[in-house]
Amino acid sequence: MDLISSLPGPFSSWRLKYLRAEQHLRDYDSAAQWFEESHPWDVGTHFDDQAGENVFIVSHVKPVPIEISLILGDAFQAFRSALDHAVWDIVQIECFKPPDWAQFPIYTTRTAYKKNLWKLGGVRPDTLALIEGLQPYDGMDDGGLRIEDKPLAILHRLNNSDKHRVVHLTAAMLIGSDVRIQGVATDISVPIGSGILSEGTEIARVAFGSLDSEMNVSFHFPTEIALSGEIFHARLVSPLILDIKAAVLSALTVLAPLTLTAPT
Repeated sequence: MDLISSLPGPFSSWRLKYLRAEQHLRDYDSAAQWFEESHPWDVGTHFDDQAGENVFIVSHVKPVPIEISLILGDAFQAFRSALDHAVWDIVQIECFKPPDWAQFPIYTTRTAYKKNLWKLGGVRPDTLALIEGLQPYDGMDDGGLRIEDKPLAILHRLNNSDKHRVVHLTAAMLIGSDVRIQGVATDISVPIGSGILSEGTEIARVAFGSLDSEMNVSFHFPTEIALSGEIFHARLVSPLILDIKAAVLSALTVLAPLTLTAPT
């Protein structure tokens, strides 16, 4: 049995939202694998006469289909909603007059959190303490991460962004990429640094004379989808998803018992 199945409230809307997010992630994984295995790039070459080197340049990069961005945005939205639904259930139990605006707060400073306690509708002090312990600025150390880079803070920003525009995605080369050349005196393998695949980017230079028809040039580019644009540029999506999923599940583990417990 997985952890989400072991939490109380088998028919709770927060659980169903979490499970919906997991379904979106399965859909995303399938679509992302198809894109990543399609070799979404072309490489061109020219000879630099002055340097006496063959220069390899990314000549074309396929855009990540917008459908993949939409699936990922739906997953972020469902994870965020799972937290909001859990707080809604808690508010219905603990507040004499439950507000209509209750939601799970996510803030990167204690000042901002305190200014927005109205979103919790007057829940018990011990409940407030538990929720504050889940905030990005509080809680356990996350391996030296900046507060803004903690998973719930990232989820909050990406979810807010997705409300107004799609999550921007692009292709990235992973560590281990290289250019392989056979047909010269000694076979050559030139390592390439990891990073975003952008048209016009020079990826390698090799000095062995001009390429000819007897040479076999191949490109080994392990590829993965990464975030693009202003928010978390070049951050790989797959590990980010795992971090966000774990953070939401950890928060729900704290919140779930409160959704079934009446105040004493």
